[in-house]
Amino acid sequence: MWNPFDSSRSNKPRILLLADKRAWAYDHCAHSLIRHLGDHYAFDLRYVRDNPRLNLSSYDLLYVYFWGEDYHLRFPQHGVRVIKEVSSHRWEDDPRYGPCTPAAFADKYLADATAVICTSQRLFGLLQGVRPELHHVPNGYDERLFRDLGRRSGGLVIGWAGNRADQVKRVAELLEPAAMGYRLITADGKRSRRRMNVFYNDIDVYAIASHHEGTPLPLLEAMAAGCFPVCTDVGVVPEIIVHGENGLIVEPTPEAFRRAFAWCRDNLAAVRAAGARNATLIQSRSFGRTSQVFGDILQHVVSLPRPKK
Repeated sequence: MWNPFDSSRSNKPRILLLADKRAWAYDHCAHSLIRHLGDHYAFDLRYVRDNPRLNLSSYDLLYVYFWGEDYHLRFPQHGVRVIKEVSSHRWEDDPRYGPCTPAAFADKYLADATAVICTSQRLFGLLQGVRPELHHVPNGYDERLFRDLGRRSGGLVIGWAGNRADQVKRVAELLEPAAMGYRLITADGKRSRRRMNVFYNDIDVYAIASHHEGTPLPLLEAMAAGCFPVCTDVGVVPEIIVHGENGLIVEPTPEAFRRAFAWCRDNLAAVRAAGARNATLIQSRSFGRTSQVFGDILQHVVSLPRPKK
């Protein structure tokens, strides 16, 4: 059977993308990378969940999406160049991985990396100096799927999407108490991405109450669909939200979220107008734009000498 990601006959640089599982954030990012840069690189995509056998000698570069992944180390490295992506802060406080200082994090989880990519300026700043090849590359959303349908009406609707069992998200702790008396709708990871665009267009405010984030893709997608964000100061939030203009950045308390939601309710026309503008403003974070930066880094790392076997 023909495999659209099979690059065995290609003369282009060969890159193996290693994601955790299908139909989740890293998988979406990998497919976007393939779609936008497939003319320049021969990509293969594998999933740790499938326990694949990896012949790393066949590749010029291995791109590991999760910084804590060590599955690839089970196989002979054959001097393959490795990029590891750092797109979360779980190493700072999650007992499964830390807590670690930046230096200890690099020693424990990034020692195999030829280069490290950080998807937020916050992470890039934290890790400055811990690895010689450290790069900031903003993540993006799929501009084909997420857009403003221009159909919002009625009263204020607040939304959130993700894994509510993840305590970092603080849905039960902060978001739900703050949203009492308002219409709050949530979405888990079981909806198709096309249905997610409908979900975003059914809400006015997209809320993030997380303790920490890197680049939460639902935030980018929601803004592309015309939402007004109300968020704690995490990850890329200060990079894409100007408080009081295209969203609100609030303290991590139910009271602060309640005040923000009340303001949105009382200024709903302004909220919807700002959300409509967000659909245009956030286009700089579409994968069509950010993939160009990814391409520059891939070209750079492929040109580096191979690590010693």
